[in-house]
Amino acid sequence: MSRMEANGVLLCDNLIKWLQTLNLKARHETPSELSDGVAIAEALTQIAPEYFTPTWNSKIKVDVGTNWRLKVSNLKKILEGVVDYHQDILNLGLQEFGRPDVVNIAENADPTDLGRLLQLVLSDARTMCLPSLPANPTTESSDPLAGASESRCVDTGQCVANSCARSTTTRVALEV
Repeated sequence: MSRMEANGVLLCDNLIKWLQTLNLKARHETPSELSDGVAIAEALTQIAPEYFTPTWNSKIKVDVGTNWRLKVSNLKKILEGVVDYHQDILNLGLQEFGRPDVVNIAENADPTDLGRLLQLVLSDARTMCLPSLPANPTTESSDPLAGASESRCVDTGQCVANSCARSTTTRVALEV
């Protein structure tokens, strides 16, 4: 395994640990369990419920089993939704970010591509829940979240990213 592949696996593992801090009904402990997109869509509805609405979530097929075509369909909807969210709501372009290969996730539960997709989901959560990060973080600290004030969130009053925002897992996932 190359160093790049190892970093992709590490990123995926750490982001799965972050995902496990959310209260999700769908199984989400392994890349294989996430390869259908159901848990990822559920996470998005918690992170940004005003954008990823129940109507949006109803388009995600559950109980797809091993049908990779239905998995790809779910993952394409998720990727399109996340990209649109970044562009429309966050005013962020993703041209420089390598798009995950949803076919590779659906067919092979590929941790590198799954890690890329989960990275986009985490960036949604960080933007929603950590808007008060310092504009000019001090260079004295290696912690990218150092100096951040308490998180605040829309609607629920409970931040989905708060449970691990300062954890080593999240810092490693963001730095890889």
